Amino acid sequence: MNGAVRWSEEFAALPATAIGGKAKGLGTLIAAGLPVPAAFCVTVEAHRAALAGAEADVDAEIRQALAVLRERGADSFAVRSSYLSEDTAEALSPGVYLSEVGLGEDEEVLAAVRRVWRSAGSAAAVDYRRTMGLAGDADAMAVIVQRAVPARAGGVVYTLPPGGDPATVLVEYAAGAPGNVIDNLAPPLRSVLGKRDRSVPEVEDGPVSGAQLRTLAGWAARLERELDGPLDLEWLLDGAGELQLLQARRLPYPVVAAEPPYVAPAAGTALRSDKLAPFRLRGRVELNTIEADLVLPSAFAAYRDSGAVPQECRAVFARYAARGPVSVRSVYWSALGSGDMLPQSALLTSVEECVAHLEHYWRYVLEHGRADYSAEVALLVANWTDLRASVIATAAGDGGPVEIGALFGQLEGLETCAHDRYTVALPELRTERADVPHKALAVTVPRRPPRPLPEELRDRRVLDEAEVREVAAMTARLAERLGPVRVELLVLNGASAAAERVVAWQVTELRETAGLRYFHLRGAGTGGGTPVASGRLTVLGAPEDLGALDGGGRRVVAVDFEGFDLRDPELATSIAGALRAAGHPVLLKGSVLSHFAALLREFGVAVYPVNAVPAGLGDGDRVDVLPD
Repeated sequence: MNGAVRWSEEFAALPATAIGGKAKGLGTLIAAGLPVPAAFCVTVEAHRAALAGAEADVDAEIRQALAVLRERGADSFAVRSSYLSEDTAEALSPGVYLSEVGLGEDEEVLAAVRRVWRSAGSAAAVDYRRTMGLAGDADAMAVIVQRAVPARAGGVVYTLPPGGDPATVLVEYAAGAPGNVIDNLAPPLRSVLGKRDRSVPEVEDGPVSGAQLRTLAGWAARLERELDGPLDLEWLLDGAGELQLLQARRLPYPVVAAEPPYVAPAAGTALRSDKLAPFRLRGRVELNTIEADLVLPSAFAAYRDSGAVPQECRAVFARYAARGPVSVRSVYWSALGSGDMLPQSALLTSVEECVAHLEHYWRYVLEHGRADYSAEVALLVANWTDLRASVIATAAGDGGPVEIGALFGQLEGLETCAHDRYTVALPELRTERADVPHKALAVTVPRRPPRPLPEELRDRRVLDEAEVREVAAMTARLAERLGPVRVELLVLNGASAAAERVVAWQVTELRETAGLRYFHLRGAGTGGGTPVASGRLTVLGAPEDLGALDGGGRRVVAVDFEGFDLRDPELATSIAGALRAAGHPVLLKGSVLSHFAALLREFGVAVYPVNAVPAGLGDGDRVDVLPD
């Protein structure tokens, strides 16, 4: 048949129904001008034609295409599955279908193509599609045949690190082929890079340089923005030191529903904006904040769909406007970019003014491309605070002193007006230093020039001793929980106690880009801290050990990869299915980006990466799992 084979230059323009999800992902890389080894695809239609009796014609086209690849320098081939739904946001299908690398002769490649075809009809693949609610039959399989480039090193890039910070890129890699990481054949090296600065905090000794890691992170972040979705990229470093991409797949990410609730109290929120840190921490740390509500991302989604402001938003504006002037503050967050420079409200005095600002803000976000897949488009609604002073406090979290800067009026006066400085020793909260300069000016109205301070305040301390102690105590509590921290606080007017008038306004962690979160194991009840999982340790060293999962009681399952051939798609999928059915959390030693780890996450299994199971703990021991 003609058209059994389509070349990689055509992939971007062809539908996934013709070439499958994996080939379509390669087309995305090629269209972006990124380096990809030469390849062709045996189409879904060719597979169906072969099943209908045209196998010889399909084989002839594959042989001709192999000859062309050899003319382009290929002497070894990779044969990869490209099922209809594979490597899509709906189904990653990690390790479910067969792929083979290192094939040379035509007959080897043709036999591998048939094995990949058959893998679409395996019991494990059928069960996977049923579990995931996917359409497609055993004949909906295309096959990629690609030049197999000898690899000095290889691995995987995730723009949405599992369990980590979505504003970072995680690269896992090892010497040799990427399969050493994907199939857990070698312990991977890891680097976590910020999407904005792509700094590499530490590059472990290994086969990949910091510059090459930055290049990979740059490619990944660029593709993520262009495709408006998180990505998993497979890559290698060839013998000449050139990076090449082998695979691109979309990672699932929840879509914000345009349905109630549209507003919620700010206290206890899970939204990610740094400006909401004090509200997130309330309840976990003894912390005083102003009363505030949130206009949630669901309200923005409803506005984007209908062009109307939900009535719940008007109701919350009415409640605050009845008390006095209203502030509507952007608390936008995105994994892809900063929320700086988004519109902030002036002093608002009516519901209609609040609604007008809300619509202006939402239109700005849409018109300036800020509504990416990860964006939390939210606003903080509060009354303008009647503040006497503003404060910045820092603490290292190591028991050292709290350093405090305080000034009369608004915090923005810190750039132009003199301010007090206090040093407070911990834990006794003793003021070791109080520098009180002459203060002639203060910013008393936001976004206005400084004004002269009353004469009686110019040489007076900004904070009295009770206020200094309250600021220091609150900052110390935050540092104990978060580590090095910078806290912005407001001191309100009034005659109430300092504990009621000192409120946290913003909290910023002072640390390098956060790394991927790992966990450790200990004997149950043998130390402090709150476990994320507990149970009887069950070690799976071979497929026959799966029977141990049938017993009662809560378990923590550790899989010893050396006893399993997780490159066998049917075995890997059946083991993951058994772990899903058992419902126990799984300790994962090895790559957190391996096919097996991704499959467990797709099946909803709780996965806790660990570096090791401590000596002295064994099968049957009761254990706790805690964050490192």
